[in-house]
Amino acid sequence: SDIIHSAPADVDLFASGLVELLSHLSNYSCIKYVSITNEPGQSFSWWQDQNGKPISITPALRAVKSRLDSLNLKPKLSAPDETDLPQLKIPLDYDSLVDAYDLHSYFSQFDYASGGYSLKYAESVLTNWTTHAHSQNKSFFVTEFGSMIFGWGGSSPEPSSFNSSLKDSELVVRGINVGVDGFSKWNFINRGNLDGQWQLLSTWNPETNQLLNDFSPHPNEYFALGLLTRFTAKDSRIFKVEISGGSISRTQRIFATGFLSPKGQITLVVVNDAFEDWSGVFLWSDLPNLVLYGYRFD
Repeated sequence: SDIIHSAPADVDLFASGLVELLSHLSNYSCIKYVSITNEPGQSFSWWQDQNGKPISITPALRAVKSRLDSLNLKPKLSAPDETDLPQLKIPLDYDSLVDAYDLHSYFSQFDYASGGYSLKYAESVLTNWTTHAHSQNKSFFVTEFGSMIFGWGGSSPEPSSFNSSLKDSELVVRGINVGVDGFSKWNFINRGNLDGQWQLLSTWNPETNQLLNDFSPHPNEYFALGLLTRFTAKDSRIFKVEISGGSISRTQRIFATGFLSPKGQITLVVVNDAFEDWSGVFLWSDLPNLVLYGYRFD
């Protein structure tokens, strides 16, 4: 058996080591949640038994929570950290052990296209998980998302292609509309030869295997995801945006969400996956006269 792909033989020792690390990092107030492993439950999972079969993370969650509570450390547990948007199956035997739930998404696809699973399906999965989390006053996050559906691996440019960036943006907008509490893009910086080009910043030449002298925005990903995050202030409230029209052959192609920042600034995010222009009007109610600034990625 490959020991790299192995759950700990002793979950108590594992919990002791992990909590010791968290104790060492306790001055970092930005650490709010902790996931004990990456993407369990799969054939490639790191959390496997001696026969190479995925096993439950619940015993380890229980051991880690016990040690966290005994030391009164602030970070809370989040689980299951599984990919690729598995459906919620009640009951969850770790419900009482976690304060948040999280999943990963890589193979979602535009509703009008084939392959992977549709964004409409992703939306339904996210709805179920957020409903379950919020019913217990807990959070739900998509802690990794990106696009493998158009190609990936090696130094493939597809994870940061225009289609990938647009699809990723649409997943965020639709996820926010059903209550997802946060998204974490995989990933902001890598060399571009780790399962493909995922980075928002170009720092490495994968052909010569050397660090670049100058760092620069990576095509598509930086401008799409950077634009989306730049105007979504922390602790913003989400407001409903109603859309009339915007469909082709009964498939919706326009999606939108709105943010109201703590300072009262409004951001409206609109995603058009139809690859054609639309004409339309924005109707605001119960708002004073606004000065609007438009930013477009295409």
